[in-house]
Amino acid sequence: AAHLSRVPAITVFEAGVTRDDAAATTAFVAGSRAVLRTLRMLDEPAPSAVPALPEVLARREVVLAAQPGTWQPLVQPGQRLRRGEPLGSLRGSSDTAISIAAPVDGIVLHQRLPSDATTGTPLVILGVLPSPR
Repeated sequence: AAHLSRVPAITVFEAGVTRDDAAATTAFVAGSRAVLRTLRMLDEPAPSAVPALPEVLARREVVLAAQPGTWQPLVQPGQRLRRGEPLGSLRGSSDTAISIAAPVDGIVLHQRLPSDATTGTPLVILGVLPSPR
């Protein structure tokens, strides 16, 4: 919610899919600490293998289900997309699949696994890169 208030914030996503087990929590904490170390925000020694610098995003774009249905994603976390490329499809009660397209150029940060979705359910979160200056 900090980004909506224009408060600087770091958002970390866990491997692109939602999990809530102990291994996911451990990976999330390790990844968050690695980002903070890389940005020199923690007073800890850097790991011997230096990770690639994180990409700085201008904003996030959340793609929501416009109607109830069964979500079938076509993209993977980390995938770069251009506006209009397909993200997946939503199959409604009439068994008609509606294609969901990327509203902006971006990087897939998170995707909902194939499952039933209600209206307003987040399906894909895209990271939007800053415009070149």
